[in-house]
Amino acid sequence: ELEGTTATHAFEKALTKAFTLQKFISLPNFANTAYSLTIWSRRKDFEKKIKKSANVEKSVWSHPGLRCYNPACRRALGEGYGDLRRCIFTRMVCVCSINCADTSSVRSTWAGELRDRGMGVTADEVTMSSGEKLYSDDFTRKLSWPFKGLPEDKKMGEAREEVLELSKKARETPKTLFSLHETIDVKSLGLVRKIESDIRKNKMTKKFEVWNPKVSRDITETQMIKVKKFAHFDPKIAPFRVQKEVARNRAVWNLRKIFRKLCSQIGNSIPPVCAFDRWLARSLLKENPAEKIKNQSGREVDPLLPGTAYVDPGLVKDLARVGCSEEKASEISRKLSEKAAELAKSVSDGSVKGVSGKVEVKRYKHSLDVLAKGSSIHLKITPLYFDKLFELFSRTQGKNATKYKFEHALFLLLARYQALSGHGFQAALNADAFEVLRERMEVDFECFASPLNARFGRYCSAFPDTDAVFGSMGSFFSLPLDGSVTGSFEANPPFISEVLTKMSTHITSMLKSAEKIKKCLSFTVVIPGWVDETCWKNMISSKFLRRHFIVAKADHGFCDGAQHQRRDRYRESPFDTGIFILQTSAGALKWAVSDSLEKDIRIAMAKAYPSEAARKRRLSQGRGLGDAD
Repeated sequence: ELEGTTATHAFEKALTKAFTLQKFISLPNFANTAYSLTIWSRRKDFEKKIKKSANVEKSVWSHPGLRCYNPACRRALGEGYGDLRRCIFTRMVCVCSINCADTSSVRSTWAGELRDRGMGVTADEVTMSSGEKLYSDDFTRKLSWPFKGLPEDKKMGEAREEVLELSKKARETPKTLFSLHETIDVKSLGLVRKIESDIRKNKMTKKFEVWNPKVSRDITETQMIKVKKFAHFDPKIAPFRVQKEVARNRAVWNLRKIFRKLCSQIGNSIPPVCAFDRWLARSLLKENPAEKIKNQSGREVDPLLPGTAYVDPGLVKDLARVGCSEEKASEISRKLSEKAAELAKSVSDGSVKGVSGKVEVKRYKHSLDVLAKGSSIHLKITPLYFDKLFELFSRTQGKNATKYKFEHALFLLLARYQALSGHGFQAALNADAFEVLRERMEVDFECFASPLNARFGRYCSAFPDTDAVFGSMGSFFSLPLDGSVTGSFEANPPFISEVLTKMSTHITSMLKSAEKIKKCLSFTVVIPGWVDETCWKNMISSKFLRRHFIVAKADHGFCDGAQHQRRDRYRESPFDTGIFILQTSAGALKWAVSDSLEKDIRIAMAKAYPSEAARKRRLSQGRGLGDAD
């Protein structure tokens, strides 16, 4: 109902500014309702009109749905010439003046709307009352309108133009002067189109399950030592941990705002879209909170916020891409890390006022809301992923897996990864690709995953404090280098240079140790086609390399890092992707690599290419779409 019981003033304001009413269709009503169906179209020329002149046309500012019921008048709300008032009983009939209320046509229509409604006033009362009476508060109420003054008011037009300009600047994606990486451009094999055709003809199927619950690597007591303290969920301190996580989540989002403000004030520029996410990932890698208890300052290391001030060369290089000088970029980096350290200290020292620490889960048809009472953080998850996480939680907690514990653990997990954002860095292989690796290479463990996107029951992830209760073995970089680790692994790290380099070094060390004692060890590594990167050079020149091929970006996609809450599960790859299979001698004998394996992997990855509609929705978000970000 326009200006009725089911629409807010904010909604009215947004709707009428950007849309034009095309059609009005009456619907059946009860005695106390005034429902109708309205069809609107977006004003394509809206912003053009605003920018063209401060003297905005009346049609831009007037309300398209609320008009005087006098056929000879039909003035809309916002067109001036007096106030528009609406009947408090029908919530439909509007009059703009006493004279219009006095006309027989308005009285007749008004009486018809009231007839047989039994709403405290009869049609006869409208017919018998004077125009002055009908225009008073006994029958009508003045309608509010968000704009002050007449449409011709020059100040109003200028103010609106300024708001539009600020809004556009806030949404603007910066133009970068150069790319961070040297990429390759492999010719597409046309696999996506062929596979889509085969699926339509039922010649091929696509897997949609979110994980494989049947596969979970057996973990020894020794391997559990580093995450054992996190694997047990203590219900007594759960509310306190929720309060801390709410504070941490707010601190990270505040830090994002501070970063943009610093770039605007000091660097006079808009930072690259993913610059903050890359900086945060590098900071976590530098401080390594999964391994350390205290930082250089002697304080407890925060799992997400850097605790020491420093100048990050990676961020300096990132900001140089948008024209920021090295001196200014260094100052931004230093001030950002200083502010991060302050926020980390505040999170460590206190809790959030008004947040009780009690978690509530609300279930809807297609999603669930996970909320902490007193907090504005709104976390969502789909039923499929909710069930998956409950199963993972039950496996680690056994008989102690209560609803109370699970809901609090779930909130901690979702809040952590929401603060981390950067879903483009958390993309994963699709189910079909994992099943190929499982069947052909016996892969049963991911080196870089999260409880949300993990394919198997055991995996490595960034945050053991929130993830261990869901089966995580902690950071991949904490896996021992003594040759004790064996088996077949999949490694698809975040696409960040420093993480890729450290991964390649760690994998090489693990392979060398396993080779010395003739153990079976295999890694299937998935990295972007950045041929200038140290990681790429390490992989391509490794003596353990058994197979290497490149998949064109047009021939594959990934599962989105936010697939647990999004409508679209798949996202296109912003780069060509390199697949490297590295094995010890014993591993190469056990898991032989052939041309057919490469073919199967290519076909499986092509099934993750998103639909055209999904691609357009992704583009509209403007995040993590390529090297320019």
